[in-house]
Amino acid sequence: MKMKTTAIAAALCAGLATTAFAASDALRPIDPTTRGRMEIVESLTRLAENDPTDATIRMKLALALDSVGLHEEAAWWREDAMHINPEIANNGVLESGPDVPLHDLIARGAGIGSVCNQPIGPDVIVGNLHDLRRWGTVGGQTSYSVGTTSCNIGDEWLDWLDNNVNHPVIAQDMFKYEPFSVGNSNGRFKQLGQSWLKHGFFALSNNICCPSCSSTNGTHLGVGCADPYGASLNGSFSELGPRSEVNGATGFFYQYPHSSPSGDTTLRGRIIVDNTELDQANALNADSLYVVDGLYIAKDDALEGNDNNNSSYRTINVSSSGTTHNISFLGSTQREACAIQHWAEVEAGVTNRFVDVAGDGRYIVAYHATDNGNGTWHYEYAVYNLNSEDAAVTFSVPCDSSVNVSNISFHDVDSHSGEPYDNTDWSGSHSSNNVTWSAPGFSPSADRNAIRWGTLYNFGFDADTEPQNVSMNLGQLSGGSTPSFTVSAPMDGAPPCLGDINGDGVIDTADLGILLGDFGAHGVLPTDLNGDNTVDTADLGILLGIFNTVCP
Repeated sequence: MKMKTTAIAAALCAGLATTAFAASDALRPIDPTTRGRMEIVESLTRLAENDPTDATIRMKLALALDSVGLHEEAAWWREDAMHINPEIANNGVLESGPDVPLHDLIARGAGIGSVCNQPIGPDVIVGNLHDLRRWGTVGGQTSYSVGTTSCNIGDEWLDWLDNNVNHPVIAQDMFKYEPFSVGNSNGRFKQLGQSWLKHGFFALSNNICCPSCSSTNGTHLGVGCADPYGASLNGSFSELGPRSEVNGATGFFYQYPHSSPSGDTTLRGRIIVDNTELDQANALNADSLYVVDGLYIAKDDALEGNDNNNSSYRTINVSSSGTTHNISFLGSTQREACAIQHWAEVEAGVTNRFVDVAGDGRYIVAYHATDNGNGTWHYEYAVYNLNSEDAAVTFSVPCDSSVNVSNISFHDVDSHSGEPYDNTDWSGSHSSNNVTWSAPGFSPSADRNAIRWGTLYNFGFDADTEPQNVSMNLGQLSGGSTPSFTVSAPMDGAPPCLGDINGDGVIDTADLGILLGDFGAHGVLPTDLNGDNTVDTADLGILLGIFNTVCP
């Protein structure tokens, strides 16, 4: 190690780099000039020496050394990476759960394959969540980070430029599923914590997603190529910027260079989770399931309209020893899927709705109505904002004023480390034939507690009426609203009218549009008119046969 450091220091002193950095400057973005390359060599060298377990740092350092002609030094660091993780050093990433190489998992159909080289421009996805790190506990909270590997499955390279706005950012999150049978959870899937954004730099040209990779010099993610960031890199707060400085729908940077996180050095900028949500001595937690995800936002990916597949998730295990809560991987990475979609995988009867906002981004609304067995039903809704910049500040479910409503609940995930957003909980009430939750007023209003991109909020209540299909909207921060979508909700106790998908009392073009939007979908859906769990031509035929009917 000392030999490597000495050689690099000699090169620096020879004039290839003229700027020395304090430790706090490690990993800051650089320009692609020779001077900039040597600056990143210096900062990566310090990081590699301080973290002897991260092979991805060593591979990035080796590429940076090669780019300035220090090939012998690069070979030394590749050898180090080989000792730590042979799969990374051999152009791949080893899954950290079951001790099985990733290519073997793909061959066995582990649900993580992707279609590559699509003629759609640059398309970045999370090809693998391969690494986890617990940083420590402070004041009843624990911080974590997740290692992510991106893949470009499109047919054009993706910008990955240092020291300017043309590079992707990476968000990481943790979620929890609480089963209906435990405590008062009512079958809820919620978000526990969210990180700041890791700013990408120096793309490798690995090959874990696609049959081939067109290598680059690190300023772009090549066609078919993969770039790994270990959990250590993704949790290095010197390289983390706030979500508020990046437009989730376009990848536009409102500010650059980015701001730095504030607060305790163990927690700041990372996924921060309350220990009460993790402690396995609590029966509710012991029966719960946990999930982590990664989400990439990139300007050129969004410009081509390829940004709805940028999230992937993976289930994890939590083990507790006193106040220490460790995490480890369980299943394989579920590529191009959002964590909220796991709710329907583990609880029967959950329905997902994809809600696209014209000119903006996508929400996923998941819901489930459960018979409490005492003449009441519990209604649970989870609203996940994947990449809509015009965040939601109201959620309203149609519910007749004659219906008895109780147990109104709300759960959100707090921003932290200096993000400007308010964290005051939304208030919920039943009035004017709706159950409505609203974000509290806040000055400036742009910083209200909204459902921002990459976050999930929960809404629930009990009612003494069985579910029907109703139409609803989300109220947006700008004053606009999303397109209508259907959910199950209580109304006035009248039986639902077949074909009246949006519940407005007539079977018309609005219902037809909703059915066509769900065409080919599987599951318990209001558009599945014949109850065979598939929305297809049979359901379309039923709707057309009763078209223009007014419900009794």
